[in-house]
Amino acid sequence: MVAVSSPSRSPSRDKSNNINSSRCARALKIPFVGGLLLLISLFALQLDAPILSGLGEQDISTNRQASVLQDRSLQGKSQQSQGALVQYTKPERGTFEANRLTLRDFTVNGVNLAQYGFETDAHPTQSLVRLDQPYELYEEFNISERLQDKSTEDWKTLTHHHRDLTSTALAFYIDKVAQKRFMTKMGYPTPQSFVLKCRHELLPDTSNEDSLREDEQEQLKVQNLLPQKQSYVAKNAHASCSSGVWLVRYDSETQEQTMGYGGSETIQAINATSIASSLTSKLHKINPGGWWPNFNATPGLVVEERYSAPDTDQKAAYEFKTFTIWGRVYMAYLKRGNGSKLGVVLHDGSFVKGRDTKVDWDRVPDWMQFDKVVALAEHMGRHKDMCRVDVFVGLPSGSPQLGQPNAKLDVVVSETEFYPTSKFDDDRLTAEAARLWVAGYKMLQPKLIENKEIPLAFREKGYLSEEDLQRYEIPPGGPWNSHGADMAAK
Repeated sequence: MVAVSSPSRSPSRDKSNNINSSRCARALKIPFVGGLLLLISLFALQLDAPILSGLGEQDISTNRQASVLQDRSLQGKSQQSQGALVQYTKPERGTFEANRLTLRDFTVNGVNLAQYGFETDAHPTQSLVRLDQPYELYEEFNISERLQDKSTEDWKTLTHHHRDLTSTALAFYIDKVAQKRFMTKMGYPTPQSFVLKCRHELLPDTSNEDSLREDEQEQLKVQNLLPQKQSYVAKNAHASCSSGVWLVRYDSETQEQTMGYGGSETIQAINATSIASSLTSKLHKINPGGWWPNFNATPGLVVEERYSAPDTDQKAAYEFKTFTIWGRVYMAYLKRGNGSKLGVVLHDGSFVKGRDTKVDWDRVPDWMQFDKVVALAEHMGRHKDMCRVDVFVGLPSGSPQLGQPNAKLDVVVSETEFYPTSKFDDDRLTAEAARLWVAGYKMLQPKLIENKEIPLAFREKGYLSEEDLQRYEIPPGGPWNSHGADMAAK
């Protein structure tokens, strides 16, 4: 079984608190020869023997240049002399095959998860690592019971394990109204909101005897909320996968608006009635996403500023769909709008080209500020085994800096996702992500903790009002403002 300890606040989980001690007891029963081999492994750890030393360099990516991200791995190695020893069952030799996308280092809490499946110790089934401290995992994200004694699992199955999580509190990460209000409270940079309301906050006053039906009143109210001389994005709070997203561009020269739907180009003449009708109809529909938290997400409406590419207002901003695994960025899927798939940026900034890319990059350009993207994603990915944080890099539509050389671009968070459905051209990317994901459950001794990121009011009511937000206490770790000030100054 995968060792995961539980929050002490729940008496029903007290039995699992003894997992670590029972593992130690089992370790004492290892035969003398096996124990000797483990001691040899420990000696190798203290010598900091190179990971994957038996692999040919031609099979490992050589484009691992020094960066801000790699500094963390060096810090982790320097702390390996501290912390506790963790014994885990390693995969059978040959389970994983190294290739140019196989990582040499992915250190979390002092443990290099990239060694999983490529251990160099002599013991046939067991291995040892030094762990600074168990990884604190929000209990709603725990899938250890679904892994059981498996040493590996494919990416699709792992994401389906997330999809099948049944905690209604996870709807907090799908509800775009709750998320936007939460991000504002936490100080995360995010597109400015023009309208941010749950369905019940949008309902018109039906106490009068107006001849219009309630749904027509609601549609009219939504239409009146849409900006008329401004670019914007309008979407339902409980929708996903660009479903029901309207893009509107305002041309300051012609003083006219054009629109697009679902990521298409904004070239159609504006029809505010159609937009309002579409948004209103979905306010009364359950998200057909097919997983439990989606069914429990409160319908609502988000209207926010539209972000553009730095060179022209007619193109979508760059978007990094950034995957964190055990709180660290593994990769970011780089795209523009719904069509252009530029490629994948790995955790160290190296670039893997996609089908639609016309650029000749070895690394993501500095002007894209990938270090800030990483810092934001990792702050939001704390205490989760895996999540995706979508980050825009660009300028607000209509900004006077559009098209200007050396313009200072904004880095803003769009939304988060714990059941990503992104597809990749190279299956080796997701295979490596799955290896690291499983490795964390084996090597980090996850300790389940109460998720104080989700407001108590949301747990009780299923939505987060402005009044609830005022009473919300910032969870341990502090707001982004205190962590991101140095990054913003760069």
